[in-house]
Amino acid sequence: MLPIPRRENNDSTIVLINEEEQGSSSASVNSKYRVQDIAPDYYDDYKFGDEEDEEEEEDVGPSEQWASSVISYSSYWGVHIYESSTPGSVTKISGRRENSNEWVTLWSGPATNGIHVARDFAPELTVKGFKTNAIRIDLSMNGGWTEIDAVKICGKGGVQKEEVPEISKFYRSLLKSGLHADLTVVHKSSGREIKCLKAILAARSPFLKTLIDSSVNNTIVVDTFAPFPALVAALDYMYSSFTNVRPCHLIETFVLADQLMLPGLSEYCVNLFRKVVSSENIFVFYSAAKEHQSHTFLRSTLDYMASNYKSVFLQPDLHIVEKSDLLTICKSLATKNN
Repeated sequence: MLPIPRRENNDSTIVLINEEEQGSSSASVNSKYRVQDIAPDYYDDYKFGDEEDEEEEEDVGPSEQWASSVISYSSYWGVHIYESSTPGSVTKISGRRENSNEWVTLWSGPATNGIHVARDFAPELTVKGFKTNAIRIDLSMNGGWTEIDAVKICGKGGVQKEEVPEISKFYRSLLKSGLHADLTVVHKSSGREIKCLKAILAARSPFLKTLIDSSVNNTIVVDTFAPFPALVAALDYMYSSFTNVRPCHLIETFVLADQLMLPGLSEYCVNLFRKVVSSENIFVFYSAAKEHQSHTFLRSTLDYMASNYKSVFLQPDLHIVEKSDLLTICKSLATKNN
């Protein structure tokens, strides 16, 4: 959830940025809230990176906008704003013109009072197919406040497909089909199952090998706080050495990679973490790393704090960082400055 707090000037702005770089894209929201809060997971199942999209025109939630290695969108046809509390504050939707800093109004209208139920606000845009790398939403809250759960962008753009070797595609197909599977992996919290090959899992994950060696009836149960799609993403990595982790599952997958002892998947998460972290949301990642005792994740958060200490140390949430971790950051800074 992305709450817009009371402001002195009664106005606020949300900017969704899609920065294209070598055929890839990333998106960010100028908020301290993590990706899960901005973009709830609307998709129940894991989607393999080499699966083709059936529809020509796609609805792209913010979580897909973050998936820089998978897809890039630049031509927008519609914007859906999910207002969950005190709707009616949106007054303008703009797009930044391609290759310039000029903002072009795609829709504008007065704020609406007296709406007391949540709504999906999707006004008819006056300009469609507008190419941009940023969408801006202006709000007028009349001295009050509003809450926006998510912003969905509908559009089409260039697709940057992940180059997966044929051998990896073959092993990925084994996981998807369950062909010759001799093991059932059960996700404890959801009860969902997926068929796998013992040999692959035991060879890739020491943690799972221990479970397999002591398994009964060729079934193992993975007890993790990570959702089922994150577990499938980890299994996909074990089979193919590729994966399609959604940023909305970054924290869970990062912790799961540590739990399953998958250094390669941890490194993948580190790279994704570097794309989405900021001085405002770093403390959310830090708290999650401490809560779940993920050493790789914690090291990444401390490295970021050390590299960006000038902005991080000015944040009001700095007090949650433990003294021992602050000492680690200071030692890192001292080493770099010597």
